[in-house]
Amino acid sequence: MSTDILPHDKEAEQGVLGSILHNNAGYFDVVGLVEPEYFFSPAHREIFLAMRDLMDRQEPVDEITLVAQLRSVGSLDAVGGPVYVAELRDLTPAASNSRSYARIVREKWQARAFLSSSLDMQNRIRESGTLDGLDQHRQEIAEIIDAGQEDSDPVRIGELVEAWEQEFDKPASESRQPVWTYLDSLDRRTGGLAADRPTVVAGRTGVGKTVLCWQIANENGLNGVPTLYLNLEMKDQDLVTRAISSIAKVDGAALRGKQQDMFQHADTDDIYAATGRIKGIPLWVHSPRRAIGKSQIESILARFIAKHGIRLVVVDHLSRLAATGRDEYERQTKRIRGLAELQTLYGVPFLIACQLNRSGSDEPDLKNLKGSGEIEECAGLVLILHDQTAEQKPGQNTDRNTNNPHSVDFIVAKNGTGPKGRIPAPMFYPATTHFEDQS
Repeated sequence: MSTDILPHDKEAEQGVLGSILHNNAGYFDVVGLVEPEYFFSPAHREIFLAMRDLMDRQEPVDEITLVAQLRSVGSLDAVGGPVYVAELRDLTPAASNSRSYARIVREKWQARAFLSSSLDMQNRIRESGTLDGLDQHRQEIAEIIDAGQEDSDPVRIGELVEAWEQEFDKPASESRQPVWTYLDSLDRRTGGLAADRPTVVAGRTGVGKTVLCWQIANENGLNGVPTLYLNLEMKDQDLVTRAISSIAKVDGAALRGKQQDMFQHADTDDIYAATGRIKGIPLWVHSPRRAIGKSQIESILARFIAKHGIRLVVVDHLSRLAATGRDEYERQTKRIRGLAELQTLYGVPFLIACQLNRSGSDEPDLKNLKGSGEIEECAGLVLILHDQTAEQKPGQNTDRNTNNPHSVDFIVAKNGTGPKGRIPAPMFYPATTHFEDQS
């Protein structure tokens, strides 16, 4: 197929690049929408790569620095020289439309990618006379379409609470300051959540990883710490229910089922007092429709740091992130490395929920981290939750009921800033889905 008839939009590509030259903040508006390969023009591709290199080094992008970067990689003449770089600013009608330009560039790339994949499939059919390779073709098309599905911005917790209130009322038919967990026993041991390397909360299924991560996100929001919660595990309304339940100290199952006959008048007052407390807190929840990877997280994080001063990022959980690789070990390695790189780049603590495998000893340790030894390498702190009640095997003593309040072992398996070992076991309250230090 002749390249001169392939879908492309030269002006939109110039608009993306020119917008970044006008205002470097425009880079963060487009970085999650376009990749270098989305540009049809090889020159535009090289210019975008040079811009990305400069931004990654946190250097300004202007005509002088961009020309110098292109010259250093031997691409300046190929892109049209300093004259063309300077022209890009004048060729951009409105720098504020950078996202619109980026969407056009992405759509044209999708069309070209679809044509290329379809042409490859046609050639395979002609050569083999069979539909061999059809599954691969379907996967390629699905990935091309998926690349065009744009997620909405994270939603402030107040909007989620308002939606939760509406549903509940229906009839039943800055800086480098420490970021704390607000569990005194844990904060005394760790000194809070480190800004240089990720904190990993690990545990087997059902021990409370998500409960703890969501509780820490809420407590930081309640204490005025702008927090971004990447929710890859639960429904938004379930998260809100857990927050209301833990603050109002009312049964979460009754809230979910809207069993209002179970509530005393004081309980209802406590519920609405809780909604009032969290409506305005600086906590944003992002629940993407599909798995997201490093570039999408960076796009969100960069914009929300600039707009809202995000000081904590919580990821629930690691294995839900998108990653490529030959096997799960390689994918998990890329996931944790990507998050560690973002934390290093932006200096914002990351709190990451991670699954433990079920093999090995009854009491888990670092070797049980699921997927990759790189998790231990990248993390500054690894906290392992071990709930003997939840992990009882058939035939063991079952006097303890997993639904009753009970202690959960907190094991500091790695601590880059202090001692390891057990901390005083907090109590886990399943009904109100929260942890609390024992007095």
